[in-house]
Amino acid sequence: MISPMKSLAAILVVGAAFASHADDAAWFDVKGAYSFDVASAYISRGKVSEDRPIQVNEMRVDTGLGPFGRVGLWYWNFSSLTDRCQHKHRRFVPEQNYGLFHAYDVKIAEGWSFSNEVMVEWQTFHGEKPENGPSVYEWRIKQSLNNPYATPYWNGRFTVSPLAWNYYQVGLKRTFKIAPWLTLAPNAAMDFADGAGCRKRFGARPEGDYHSGAVSALGELTAVFPVTDDFSFHATVGQFGVINQKGRGNLHGVNRRDLTYGQVGFKLTF
Repeated sequence: MISPMKSLAAILVVGAAFASHADDAAWFDVKGAYSFDVASAYISRGKVSEDRPIQVNEMRVDTGLGPFGRVGLWYWNFSSLTDRCQHKHRRFVPEQNYGLFHAYDVKIAEGWSFSNEVMVEWQTFHGEKPENGPSVYEWRIKQSLNNPYATPYWNGRFTVSPLAWNYYQVGLKRTFKIAPWLTLAPNAAMDFADGAGCRKRFGARPEGDYHSGAVSALGELTAVFPVTDDFSFHATVGQFGVINQKGRGNLHGVNRRDLTYGQVGFKLTF
């Protein structure tokens, strides 16, 4: 396994390769963001893990490294708001995730830029039944082509330990400023995984294993209501569906094949 120090060095090297193109020249200007959300379901990496409401907390703190972009810390947790999965894990904060990331933008032309983020992440689990699962170690990559029209993006999550598997999401999004107090952001995406990832998402199949390919698809619309420059409310409605036919046949109970979902919350930046 790669050590945390080697992981940090790899993240910094990636940004250094683009240092001369970085758009943010600030040094050590600490910024942060916190978001509070209530979602109707827990959907992660192409799978409905819980089909009842959850509460989510997310926080990021980063600092500028001049022409080398930004480096920071990320934290995420959730709590179940019903007893739907209490036979599997406790309701209060059964999962906490920690990350160290490096982000940088490459300016291409006026109004066009290439955004990049590389993160090393640790997932920890608490109160699982009959016993806690092992911590998960993975890499995350996010890239998007920002422009005045529509923004294509892709996200990758590459789990290293305790089981190696890969997940990808490819999507297209656009932001429309309807009024000073309202912004609408439609988003459409597809999820993909390798064979090990499909098996992790859908479970083993005694009649044959999975192949790499599409897992699921979603379409959603997010409305953002700014209150101040640093505080806003948001609401999302979306439709999720598993499109892997072998996987659909292997999903039951809380792991819904199709689901209409919603999410509401607020975001504070500082």
